[in-house]
Amino acid sequence: MFTDIEGSTSLLQALGDRYPEVLADHHRLIREAFARHGALERGSAGDGLYFVFGAAQAAVQAAIDGQLAVAGWTWPDGIAVRDRMGLHTGVGGNGSAACSGDLLLAALAACAQLTCQMVAANMGLDGVAVAVTVEGDLDLRGTLGTADVAVGFEAIRVRFGLSGDVPSERLDKLKERTERYCVVLQTLLAPPSIEARWSVD
Repeated sequence: MFTDIEGSTSLLQALGDRYPEVLADHHRLIREAFARHGALERGSAGDGLYFVFGAAQAAVQAAIDGQLAVAGWTWPDGIAVRDRMGLHTGVGGNGSAACSGDLLLAALAACAQLTCQMVAANMGLDGVAVAVTVEGDLDLRGTLGTADVAVGFEAIRVRFGLSGDVPSERLDKLKERTERYCVVLQTLLAPPSIEARWSVD
């Protein structure tokens, strides 16, 4: 289920500095209404929210309750806040398991951590511990066929955290070698050609 505010740009222009408060109230109302029907929030972007449900019937009832909650709220200056809600019933599961995008980020994190650890050991930086976190910006509406929404990550951020004795003059070499030899990172930075073959038995 995707929700977003109809005419949000006009509301932003009309409300100015008060718009964040309206947005916060809107998100709270939607989240509270959807939570009563077992919704799991899977993402947000601007004024839009994305949820998954265990059953389509629960999603429909949540949409009704969410619309009633938004319509019944007293908004500043008598403005009207209206929501658009789209339900896609073709995706299975409750969204709690890792999706293919999660696995991609996990592969990058694992490869980057292992590569950095091996490079550090090769450089004689004993006792250095490496922690890597990876985040990505992914609009899942693209996977549901929403027009003008790209499929895939728009941006990925990799964060390296080091603990131990790493002299500043050696940090640049550690960084350069780690990024050069991380297979997953280099594959994402310079995508290879991919050939897809189909067969029917």
